Amino acid sequence: QNELTKTQKLLRDAHNRQSVMYDTLVNHKRESLVKHKTRSQILAAELDDVGRRRVGLLRERDREESELRRIEESVKELEDKLQRLLQSQKSGGGGGSSSSAGGAH
Repeated sequence: QNELTKTQKLLRDAHNRQSVMYDTLVNHKRESLVKHKTRSQILAAELDDVGRRRVGLLRERDREESELRRIEESVKELEDKLQRLLQSQKSGGGGGSSSSAGGAH
Protein backbone atom coordinates (compact mmCIF):
# COMPACT_ATOMS: atom_id res chain seq x y z
CA GLN A 1 0.00 0.00 0.00
CA ASN A 2 2.86 2.35 0.75
CA GLU A 3 4.19 1.74 -2.75
CA LEU A 4 0.73 2.50 -4.20
CA THR A 5 0.54 5.77 -2.25
CA LYS A 6 3.97 6.81 -3.52
CA THR A 7 2.99 6.00 -7.07
CA GLN A 8 -0.26 7.93 -6.78
CA LYS A 9 1.60 10.92 -5.34
CA LEU A 10 4.13 10.78 -8.18
CA LEU A 11 1.28 10.58 -10.67
CA ARG A 12 -0.47 13.59 -9.09
CA ASP A 13 2.81 15.55 -9.10
CA ALA A 14 3.36 14.67 -12.74
CA HIS A 15 -0.18 15.77 -13.63
CA ASN A 16 0.32 19.02 -11.70
CA ARG A 17 3.62 19.69 -13.51
CA GLN A 18 1.98 18.86 -16.81
CA SER A 19 -0.88 21.25 -16.04
CA VAL A 20 1.55 24.04 -15.06
CA MET A 21 3.62 23.47 -18.23
CA TYR A 22 0.48 23.46 -20.38
CA ASP A 23 -0.75 26.71 -18.81
CA THR A 24 2.68 28.28 -19.25
CA LEU A 25 2.82 27.34 -22.92
CA VAL A 26 -0.75 28.41 -23.62
CA ASN A 27 -0.27 31.73 -21.82
CA HIS A 28 3.00 32.32 -23.64
CA LYS A 29 1.33 31.64 -26.98
CA ARG A 30 -1.56 33.90 -26.03
CA GLU A 31 0.81 36.70 -25.01
CA SER A 32 2.76 36.23 -28.21
CA LEU A 33 -0.41 36.37 -30.29
CA VAL A 34 -1.59 39.49 -28.48
CA LYS A 35 1.79 41.16 -29.11
CA HIS A 36 1.66 40.21 -32.79
CA LYS A 37 -1.92 41.42 -33.08
CA THR A 38 -1.06 44.73 -31.43
CA ARG A 39 1.98 45.19 -33.67
CA SER A 40 -0.10 44.32 -36.73
CA GLN A 41 -2.68 46.92 -35.78
CA ILE A 42 0.05 49.54 -35.32
CA LEU A 43 1.58 48.67 -38.68
CA ALA A 44 -1.83 48.78 -40.37
CA ALA A 45 -2.45 52.25 -38.93
CA GLU A 46 0.99 53.39 -40.08
CA LEU A 47 0.32 52.02 -43.58
CA ASP A 48 -3.00 53.86 -43.69
CA ASP A 49 -1.23 57.06 -42.68
CA VAL A 50 1.44 56.56 -45.34
CA GLY A 51 -1.30 55.93 -47.91
CA ARG A 52 -3.10 59.14 -46.99
CA ARG A 53 0.11 61.13 -47.13
CA ARG A 54 0.94 59.59 -50.50
CA VAL A 55 -2.42 60.62 -51.92
CA GLY A 56 -1.90 64.16 -50.61
CA LEU A 57 1.57 64.33 -52.11
CA LEU A 58 0.32 63.04 -55.46
CA ARG A 59 -2.39 65.71 -55.50
CA GLU A 60 0.19 68.36 -54.62
CA ARG A 61 2.47 67.09 -57.39
CA ASP A 62 -0.40 67.31 -59.87
CA ARG A 63 -1.10 70.91 -58.82
CA GLU A 64 2.58 71.81 -59.11
CA GLU A 65 2.85 70.20 -62.55
CA SER A 66 -0.23 72.08 -63.69
CA GLU A 67 1.25 75.35 -62.42
CA LEU A 68 4.53 74.52 -64.18
CA ARG A 69 2.68 73.93 -67.47
CA ARG A 70 0.88 77.27 -67.05
CA ILE A 71 4.18 79.07 -66.43
CA GLU A 72 5.80 77.34 -69.41
CA GLU A 73 2.90 78.43 -71.62
CA SER A 74 3.28 82.01 -70.35
CA VAL A 75 7.01 81.94 -71.07
CA LYS A 76 6.35 80.57 -74.56
CA GLU A 77 3.83 83.36 -75.19
CA LEU A 78 6.36 85.96 -74.01
CA GLU A 79 9.05 84.46 -76.22
CA ASP A 80 6.69 84.56 -79.21
CA LYS A 81 5.79 88.21 -78.49
CA LEU A 82 9.46 89.11 -78.14
CA GLN A 83 10.26 87.34 -81.41
CA ARG A 84 7.43 89.19 -83.20
CA LEU A 85 8.61 92.50 -81.71
CA LEU A 86 12.17 91.88 -82.87
CA GLN A 87 10.92 90.91 -86.34
CA SER A 88 8.78 94.03 -86.57
CA GLN A 89 11.72 96.19 -85.49
CA LYS A 90 13.98 94.59 -88.12
CA SER A 91 11.44 94.94 -90.91
CA GLY A 92 10.44 98.46 -89.84
CA GLY A 93 14.00 99.71 -89.78
CA GLY A 94 14.04 100.20 -86.03
CA GLY A 95 16.77 102.05 -84.12
CA GLY A 96 20.49 101.43 -84.23
CA SER A 97 20.49 99.22 -81.18
CA SER A 98 18.26 96.62 -82.80
CA SER A 99 20.35 96.52 -85.97
CA SER A 100 23.52 96.01 -83.93
CA ALA A 101 21.79 93.27 -81.93
CA GLY A 102 20.61 91.74 -85.18
CA GLY A 103 24.16 91.84 -86.54
CA ALA A 104 25.38 89.84 -83.54
CA HIS A 105 23.31 86.84 -84.61
